[in-house]
Amino acid sequence: MIYSIRKALNYSLSFLSKVILPTLFILLIGDIKKIRAQDSEKPSYSCTQVIGFSQVGQTGSKDQPGPGYGWYIAGGVFESAVDDNRWQLLWKSGGSVDQWANPEYDGWDQRIVSPCKNNDDSPDRVLFSISGLYGKDIKGWSTAIEKAVNTIQHKLPTAEIIILQPVVGGPNGDTCPCTRNCNFENSPFKKTFKEVRASWQHSYIGKAIEQIIASPMKEITVKGYFPQVGSCSHYIDGLGHLTKEGGKYVGEKLGNDYK
Repeated sequence: MIYSIRKALNYSLSFLSKVILPTLFILLIGDIKKIRAQDSEKPSYSCTQVIGFSQVGQTGSKDQPGPGYGWYIAGGVFESAVDDNRWQLLWKSGGSVDQWANPEYDGWDQRIVSPCKNNDDSPDRVLFSISGLYGKDIKGWSTAIEKAVNTIQHKLPTAEIIILQPVVGGPNGDTCPCTRNCNFENSPFKKTFKEVRASWQHSYIGKAIEQIIASPMKEITVKGYFPQVGSCSHYIDGLGHLTKEGGKYVGEKLGNDYK
């Protein structure tokens, strides 16, 4: 009896090693090939237009309004990570979400930076970087983003998808204390910032984006990368403009995600 059981077990193990395991291996390889094929079939966009503000496009030159270095520009890091022939930038200092929602906003008439090699006048994808004055008002953000998306569709009807991305937030989602260039009493803000505005607004914009992509607008909008600085020292002022090092750090993160 024991001998019969051992013989049966030996046969089963032999059958498993000679037939079952090779079959499973073949099936596994087939699944891997399918996954790779699916990855290779991701849409290839001829021209992605980034729309943003000074945290995105500021060059750090003295002849431009707004301080700091934009992540799209700083050190050429972002464009070196993506295919820069397929990316271009439209930005204006102070370009908040409510302004881009206005079809008459003069930001729409700004010069395109680093135009795409093809279809620069008819981009098929948009990356919309979002900032503004809505603070903790998620509904306010959501309403403004919806209006801006509608305007983008009107202005750029060739865009098949609009990526929504919040202002660059604090490291690991932290709120950063303002330690330099905090006094904006003589600006439209009329206040001195104790905390860096971008660092804490980031999460509320993110929540509004989550609402948008779950709404009827999900057919045209997708959630983008939610960028964060590496440290609070990457902010140059109370609004959240970036140092050159901060711009390069964020540009590398974004470039590696979108490439």
